[in-house]
Amino acid sequence: MNVLFIGPYRQLDIWGRKSNAFLNSLKKTGHSITSRPIFLSSDPNYNSYIEEAEFIKHDNYDILIQFVLESYTTYFGDFKKNIAFFNNDTFPNQTNVANLVGPLLMDEIWTENNELKHRFETILTPHNSNIKIKTIDPSLNLEELTETPSKRFRGPELENRFIFYYIGNPLDDKGGFKEALIAYLTTFSNQDLVSFMVVLEQQVADQEINKRLEEYASMVDSFRPRLSQPDVKVISPPQQVLTTEERIAVHVDSDCMVCPNYSIGINPNVLEASLYQNTPIINKGSATYDWLGEENTWGIDCYEDFCITPNGLRSRFTVGETWYRPISKAISTAMQSCYINKFERDKKRLANSQVRQRLQSLSYKAILDEATI
Repeated sequence: MNVLFIGPYRQLDIWGRKSNAFLNSLKKTGHSITSRPIFLSSDPNYNSYIEEAEFIKHDNYDILIQFVLESYTTYFGDFKKNIAFFNNDTFPNQTNVANLVGPLLMDEIWTENNELKHRFETILTPHNSNIKIKTIDPSLNLEELTETPSKRFRGPELENRFIFYYIGNPLDDKGGFKEALIAYLTTFSNQDLVSFMVVLEQQVADQEINKRLEEYASMVDSFRPRLSQPDVKVISPPQQVLTTEERIAVHVDSDCMVCPNYSIGINPNVLEASLYQNTPIINKGSATYDWLGEENTWGIDCYEDFCITPNGLRSRFTVGETWYRPISKAISTAMQSCYINKFERDKKRLANSQVRQRLQSLSYKAILDEATI
């Protein structure tokens, strides 16, 4: 069977890493996989490698898989089956059918979130009852994620400290950084042997980061004087983008990843943290929590809210589009438990020792074979 895959697998961001891992898994199905890169950003960071599957060409293809946003989805009649793989950060709600022309032309829609699958069914099925909407398991490119790290992260100044860490961009309003930092600053003091490491995925101007840290720290000044606040450090990548080896070092040498991201989708950073037997703190509403569960993570309560940030509306479907916002008090409770309860932490680490095997055993062959029927 000949399959053409289109996705942003050359982008050096989470979208690119997820797309690259998915393409890598497709190539293991035994089918002939051809790929073509696209870019979902107007100014993307990308690498220079050329995927081997880009050199494969067939006169006839059976399946087209598009790893894109809904508005980019296109129907091609030369393929026996058109499949769209949507990795939404937000929940769509009822909207004008004109906004869904691309998705409605698909034969199948794949997603990684059970609730998102249900909402797509609610929106799309009344207009096209022939669309099959399926939930699939997440994937990671395990060949890049070696079991033994080549770099180390923890230096002498952190030797006896419990390290909470956040990977991302603190300036991104939907990353949950504000809630995470405020929870940390109100939970611990400078008497606790803890550190909160802000690990930047891409280089950001120092003045912008410091301004944001100052803004959030000032919110808790009345609760805890500035001089008694716990340790916070910012780690910027030596190059423009944090490398895989550097991420692995952070996962291995730190104690607890804090990722209260508003997104409902799979977060590969959290999967990586679990892979290295870290015990991440994440929103209960996300697909990541659905796949890992409380056995492997510290799930925090959150609430569904409209996609509105200080920078304006975040929406692709309608003004009623929603995501999950974390509750800072729930993050605080999870941090306390993770820091104090070594017994529970070790149980979660033990459960996470099985994550690599779970990911290795995942296969898209069955769902791809079923798509040809």
